[in-house]
Amino acid sequence: MRALSTDNVDTAQLLVFVRAVNENFELTQELAGMASLHVRTTGEDIFGGVNSVLENLDVQWSKLASVTTDGHLL
Repeated sequence: MRALSTDNVDTAQLLVFVRAVNENFELTQELAGMASLHVRTTGEDIFGGVNSVLENLDVQWSKLASVTTDGHLL
């Protein structure tokens, strides 16, 4: 659900993608948002970034079926 890289000033950029299935069982995937992690990239910081993106979209955690990462702890 995320990708983490740094920009040209070494600020980590967290990209949050959402994958969904509609009523016709068609799969879609979109970039939901981005969060800048200015100081650290701990699990707590990454969770805060994901949570911020979800709050901006008014998505509740209880509506998610699963959360996956690229191998880093969330």
